[in-house]
Amino acid sequence: MTQPKHTEPDLIPFDGCSDGQERPKFVCIPAGEFSSTWDQEEWLIDDILPRTGLGSIIGASGSGKTFCALAIAMATALGTHFLGKLVQKGRVVYVCSESPGGFRKRLAAYAFHHKISLADLTNFDIIADCPNFLNDSDVKSIITQISKGPPPSLIIVDTFSPTMAGGNENSSETVSKALQQCFTLGRETGAFVKLVHHLGKDHDKGARGWSGIKAALDTEIEVTEVRENERKIRISKQRDAETGEEWGFTLESVPLGSSPISGKKLSSCVFVQTSGIPIQDFKSSKLKRPDNLGPNQAIVLMALKNFGPGTHNIEDFIKASVTFVERGNSKEDRRREKLVRAMKSLADDGAIWMNDTHIAKTHAKNESEES
Repeated sequence: MTQPKHTEPDLIPFDGCSDGQERPKFVCIPAGEFSSTWDQEEWLIDDILPRTGLGSIIGASGSGKTFCALAIAMATALGTHFLGKLVQKGRVVYVCSESPGGFRKRLAAYAFHHKISLADLTNFDIIADCPNFLNDSDVKSIITQISKGPPPSLIIVDTFSPTMAGGNENSSETVSKALQQCFTLGRETGAFVKLVHHLGKDHDKGARGWSGIKAALDTEIEVTEVRENERKIRISKQRDAETGEEWGFTLESVPLGSSPISGKKLSSCVFVQTSGIPIQDFKSSKLKRPDNLGPNQAIVLMALKNFGPGTHNIEDFIKASVTFVERGNSKEDRRREKLVRAMKSLADDGAIWMNDTHIAKTHAKNESEES
């Protein structure tokens, strides 16, 4: 009787391990050993993006989701804060699966606005091709190309839909295979993979296509336009942290010169946070106030409460708070004027302190009005 040929166990990189070692599949690890080797740096962006895994940024067309994705990518590459959260600096690979020309303008706008040199940004790479995640060879090729550089911390795929060419994004078979390929991409490179995706026709039902997408993700960020050029980010899913936190942002226009062919003026936008104040803090307060306190005065007091103790730059305070002021029916935007008037009236009453450059809350008779 012929003896079966001995074969070595199937070896794969373990959980995006960067030490170059290969380990057998399905190894049983004792609980004590397993728990003692967890990574203390579990967040790429504190309480927003885990260090590894799969997530998405979803939003309707024109909501600003790509600008949000770029802001996250640049914060990671530069090691700066995002929404006031700590960010672990690392290499970023941005996969432009659609409109690389448009992304080129957005990148230029970001660099101009933040006064950085893209030539000096050596840990931010762009792939200006659309991989097909239903095709195993495309996935192997993109992993090979990414692996030619240092291990990435973040891979962004913008957008997800084109990577399922030939499939049906409403089909569990199509989408589950594409998601599995994204998990493979993250596992083999050690990066967190972030998918930019569209909302469905019914925005209340979340992402477009197969309903099982959200369940497969570690984190989901939803981007919505609240009113004209007033937008918000909401953590709509977080597997290992709290959900529901929200921040305001706007898109600020950046001029990019003129077209050398048509002479038409070119521009793009950049993501600008409009509030260090989580939006839900305003919602949950319902602006409860005495009868003699106007709505804009209540906004000032609530904003100062959220800003915390100490003095604050008055322009930063106005930018963060003005989006909560009702615009009204006037053709001109007079929200800043209304907010400043409310600030001055509170200062005159001794409820707050302010001068030409700074503002602070006081601990005088109106402390109860802030709670």
